[in-house]
Amino acid sequence: MGYRFVAVGTDANSNNGGSTLDFLTNPGPIAYPSASTYFPVTAGNVDPGYEDRDRNDEVRGRRATAAPYPWRAAPTFTFSCRLYPELAKWLFPRLVGGTATAAGTAPVAVTTAFKPVGYSAILPSSTVTLVRDDQIDYLWGVWIASAEVTVGSDGDALVSVTGRALYHETVALTVETFTPDTSTFVDPYAGVMLEVADGAVGSSVTAIACVSSFGFSFDNTLSDDDDVRYCKGKNVLRELAGTRYRYRHYPTQHRLGRQSITGNLGFGTVMPTYEERRLLTEARRLRATLTGNPAGTTPPSDELLRFTFPAIALTGGGPDELQEDGEIKASYEWSGHFDIATGNDFEVEFSGAAAVPAG
Repeated sequence: MGYRFVAVGTDANSNNGGSTLDFLTNPGPIAYPSASTYFPVTAGNVDPGYEDRDRNDEVRGRRATAAPYPWRAAPTFTFSCRLYPELAKWLFPRLVGGTATAAGTAPVAVTTAFKPVGYSAILPSSTVTLVRDDQIDYLWGVWIASAEVTVGSDGDALVSVTGRALYHETVALTVETFTPDTSTFVDPYAGVMLEVADGAVGSSVTAIACVSSFGFSFDNTLSDDDDVRYCKGKNVLRELAGTRYRYRHYPTQHRLGRQSITGNLGFGTVMPTYEERRLLTEARRLRATLTGNPAGTTPPSDELLRFTFPAIALTGGGPDELQEDGEIKASYEWSGHFDIATGNDFEVEFSGAAAVPAG
């Protein structure tokens, strides 16, 4: 019987940046990861990232060229899903990688905050299992490269995730059985409140009127430098094809680059105050709060997911063009930055009955 699902698990070498081919085969054989958490995705895919070498520059006395041979692999995966609380608690600690800072003690609501790690740090790594009928793709040493959150006026909060792996294998489903369980994924986050600081740094925030859509992307800008990612003689898969060896080089490590945050805001009306902010490239603090089901706390409270952007700068957009019929609305693009005055960076905060563990 075939299956169709995406599942994640714990990487045995997460504290050192993730499991590489050399780690998995020492002493070997490779143990396939357990699928511990299943996601109700809307789409998912794996790209093995094979890079071959051609020999088109050789002169062999024929017009035809010699066949290419394998060289490197840079495996990646993608999936999309509604933004469920269970998914968010797995994803965002692994996206930003910071230490969990918890406040409050049950039965009152417990808040857990995460901020991005700095240069030379490592992100928590995971395993990913993607099954398409009778084909299984296993990935180890997975870092979350980027995540994009979108919230429209006519649908659920959605998230699209891209990850990079240190090693990948494709196998046929034979005797292995799975028990996909997504019973805890009951309702995605629903209500959204957007607030913006209406004054100097540290001032209170006020709700933004008539927001129709909101979205942002957080990109870790993982390094694409081959000299950084690959080491000679390390993590090389050697297979015998007939009477000849074939080699495929896999990455040794991931490395963080400069984080990049971009976003968009849509309004059901024109926003002349935003035109002034765009003129002056005036940075404001933005806070987006998504509401879930009752958290089961005393006093009663709801599960919350809050994103705080300490300094956003409008980079484009504006009101719709003048027209005779229909509504004239406005939309703006923005970029996110740390606050120079306070040093505060992007923050993800959860509120619920228990603390959220770090990745």
